[in-house]
Amino acid sequence: MQISLEWMRDFVDLPSTEALCELLTSAGVEVEKVASVGADGGGDTVILELSITPNRSDLLSHRGIAREIAAATGKRLKAPTWQIIEHGPGLAGKVKVAVEAADGCSRYMARIVRGVQVGESPGWLRRRLEAIGQRSVNNVVDVTNYVLFEYGQPLHAFDL
Repeated sequence: MQISLEWMRDFVDLPSTEALCELLTSAGVEVEKVASVGADGGGDTVILELSITPNRSDLLSHRGIAREIAAATGKRLKAPTWQIIEHGPGLAGKVKVAVEAADGCSRYMARIVRGVQVGESPGWLRRRLEAIGQRSVNNVVDVTNYVLFEYGQPLHAFDL
């Protein structure tokens, strides 16, 4: 799994790269590789390639690794700054969500987002995904991948 230190700084203050690698290793997270990447070959983003053991699925996201770093260093985990603003009618009569196998999926939610124009993702989003080895597709696909790599939760977009 690849982690961008630039992205991680959104969630926790980081020690030096060397100290961070030592900290993660002592927490049982193998740092397989440290690399610098940049859109112009400048190497401005440091990427850690981590080996996550099957019993630590909580570490399969940037926020999960940030929580581990915060716990190990005593630093405060930064809370997200976004909020959902709802407009218009709800989902009633538009979409029905039913979980038929609760033992495999305890919760599945839906939300309608209107006025989305499929197109190229903003540069910051493309750079973050490409830094961790993900190819940019378009704004809809990229935002679902972004949520996955930030929170460790898959997100799917469907055309209503």
